[in-house]
Amino acid sequence: MGDDEHHDDEKPGHWVKVNSLRMAKHPVTNRLLSTFPFGQKFPNYGGESHPTVRNNWYEAYFFALWIGGRLPTEAEWEYAARGGKQAQHTQFYFGDAVEKLAKHAWFGEGERPQAHAIDEVNPHTDKENLNPLGLTNMLGNVSEWCQDWYDNNYGSPKNKNEVMENPSGPKTGVSKIRRGGSFANSSDALRCASRDYYRPYSRDFDSGFRLVA
Repeated sequence: MGDDEHHDDEKPGHWVKVNSLRMAKHPVTNRLLSTFPFGQKFPNYGGESHPTVRNNWYEAYFFALWIGGRLPTEAEWEYAARGGKQAQHTQFYFGDAVEKLAKHAWFGEGERPQAHAIDEVNPHTDKENLNPLGLTNMLGNVSEWCQDWYDNNYGSPKNKNEVMENPSGPKTGVSKIRRGGSFANSSDALRCASRDYYRPYSRDFDSGFRLVA
């Protein structure tokens, strides 16, 4: 987990162990969120099969509880994004070649009004953007809320060989983690180790969330 070559809050690269979990293949969609009796809905951002966006962290958190799931920790998210047990410590789950990213993710579309539908196929491959675990759009399309508060020292592992078990971030903070980058971001935001953070009450047209159990 992490990266020694890029931004300071991704350092140091370190070992993490997470328990078994189930993760949804897709982010939560407008169709699924429409069943939630609380929070705000934003129907103008695509159709029923588009990822729901502009929900703040609190709405994502309580929707997850209501439906019987939860938001992933930052460590769980990165484990899944990298491809699980077979992952390599590369920039993307398929390697380091940024020129191949367009075959795996939606990004660099700042003029686009909304995210892509969850089942939309990539014109470069005629397939969904699936990572090695069969999860769609872990990189790009919509950035995804995680459970953790943001910590700029990344949990402070004592050394690079220490194994951190099920880290869940600091107990308090002012901003919550979002991961994965979006269709409006550059390729750097889509690296598996890239971290972003926002106030939990913030709402953005390119942010969504995915559930785990």
